[in-house]
Amino acid sequence: MIVFEQGKNLLQDFKFHCFHGEPKFVQVITDRETKVKENWFNAQWEAQEMHYFSSTKAEVAAPANFEEMKELCRTLSQAFPYVRIDLYSNGSTILFGEFTFRPYGGFMNWTPDQADIDLGNYLQLPSAKRR
Repeated sequence: MIVFEQGKNLLQDFKFHCFHGEPKFVQVITDRETKVKENWFNAQWEAQEMHYFSSTKAEVAAPANFEEMKELCRTLSQAFPYVRIDLYSNGSTILFGEFTFRPYGGFMNWTPDQADIDLGNYLQLPSAKRR
């Protein structure tokens, strides 16, 4: 049985943006049932001033099992140049959501614009072979 925080009907959504087997950022989506909020953190849980979904922020603490979540993402993302791995936590149990290879269909409207460039710089694709 999954236990939610008192007064909460939905778990927080932890979206780990992983590049070449390393989680670089975590996007946290909260309060989907009222006014959705979006926070971004780097892998050390330092707040980042960027968003593409919602400019409204919440007070978000790192889950007790944050390091375990990152380690799971390292394992799951090894084979991909980029993948977003969605996880959920009630503080003790980690639940898997999905792998996403093209979040928001690739049509994010980043604030600030530089965030789009900064994240894109983590992606190193192999050169195409010519015939």
